[in-house]
Amino acid sequence: MLRLCLWLLCLGAPLAIARAEPIQLIYFRMPPVADEVDGKATGPAVSLVQDLTQGLDVDPDARLLPLKRLELMLATGKTIVIGIGRTPAREKLGVTWVVELFRDNYHFVTYTGHPAITSVDDARKVKSIACNLGGAPAEWLLDRGFTNVESATDIRSEAAKLHAGHVEAWFGVKIFIDHTWRSLGYDPATLQWSPPVEVQPIWVAASPQVDPAVIDTMRRRFAELKSQGRLDPLLAKLGG
Repeated sequence: MLRLCLWLLCLGAPLAIARAEPIQLIYFRMPPVADEVDGKATGPAVSLVQDLTQGLDVDPDARLLPLKRLELMLATGKTIVIGIGRTPAREKLGVTWVVELFRDNYHFVTYTGHPAITSVDDARKVKSIACNLGGAPAEWLLDRGFTNVESATDIRSEAAKLHAGHVEAWFGVKIFIDHTWRSLGYDPATLQWSPPVEVQPIWVAASPQVDPAVIDTMRRRFAELKSQGRLDPLLAKLGG
C-alpha cells in the first residue's frame, strides 16, 4: 500500500510542477523602450512591468523573442508582453490589453539624397519601404494596399537597409526609428521625416492563459503609480 501511495505521488509531482509554472515576461526589440544589452533585458518598459508584477506568479527574467515567435506565445502561452502595438489583427488573438504605456506617431523616413516623403501617396511611389513583416507598421501598410514593403528581420535591420541604400524608405514609430538610428552610430541629420501619419498606441498585453487576478493587480498598481506622479519620469522617457 505504501509503495502504491509513493508511486501515485511520483506521478502527480510533474503535474504539480507544470501547474506551478510561472507567467513568462517576453518582449521584442523596441529600443529604447525594451531591448537587450549584454544578454540582459533593459529599458524603462521592462523595469515598469517587472515592478508591476513583483511578488506575483511571474518570472522577472524577461525573454527577448523574434516578433513572430512572440505573437505565437502571446496567443498560446502563459505570457505577458512588455510592449506591443495594439492593432486590429492582434485584437483577434484574444489577448488582454493590460495598460497603455504610451503613444507615438508613425512616420516615413528617407535617407539624404533621396526625395523626402510628404504624404502617404508619396510613399506608395517609392520602390521599397523597410518593415518587419508581422509588425504593426507593416500591418498598417499592407491593410492600405501597399505593395512595396520589403521585409526586415528586426528594427536594426530596417535601419541598416535604409542606411546602405537597399531600400528607399523606412516606416515606423518615431521614438523607435530615432533611437535605433542613433544607436547604430548613424547621423540623425541624414534622416528626412514625413509629417506624422497616424498615432500608434503601445500596450502591455497578456495571453488568455494569464490569471485575471494578476491583470487586476497590475492595473491597480499602474493606476496607483500614475496617481502619485511616480510614472511621470518613466512615461517621459517612453514619449507618453
